[in-house]
Amino acid sequence: MKKLYIILITMCFVFNSGCKKFLDVNTNPNAPEVAEANLYLAPMLHWMVTGPQYDGRFIGRYTQNWAYIGGTSIPTWDRMGYDAASDNGAELWRDVYFILGQNLVEMTRKAEAEQRWDLLGVAYILKAWGWQTLTDLHGEITIKEAMDATKTEFSYDSQEFAYQEVQRLLNLAIASLQRADGNISSTYLAVG
Repeated sequence: MKKLYIILITMCFVFNSGCKKFLDVNTNPNAPEVAEANLYLAPMLHWMVTGPQYDGRFIGRYTQNWAYIGGTSIPTWDRMGYDAASDNGAELWRDVYFILGQNLVEMTRKAEAEQRWDLLGVAYILKAWGWQTLTDLHGEITIKEAMDATKTEFSYDSQEFAYQEVQRLLNLAIASLQRADGNISSTYLAVG
């Protein structure tokens, strides 16, 4: 019992002896603490291409584009079911709300602050692509309350509203991409 007390006291001293201001005094020279708007683009573009392919593995079975051959039991997707406690077939939800979601909010905010109208137009296009693809695949989705971090339960919006929002975002994108003022740059996009 005495050894246990000594070990516990020693552990308390070890854990409490660390620097409480570690992040204040140590900066990472290899990674920026604040990213520019254009640096958000590469991972979002990656998941735009990859996400539908991941979902297609399962949705193709559900729509009977292909079937599972082999084994003795038929998988749930071939029986018009789903895999419980799994995110199979939900990659687009993850991409639109998690990968694109807050990153697009930040990219939009920074592009407006930097007057990067070209990147702002791209941000609107990415958001429109997300809503369009997700509503085409799953029907009703959450748009109005989607980026509200204070909520834990969300209301679904109709497909009609989703398509109207896509059209609105594309109109904003066209207007942003046609602007010639600000800090647009052909370095990041082929035409500013």
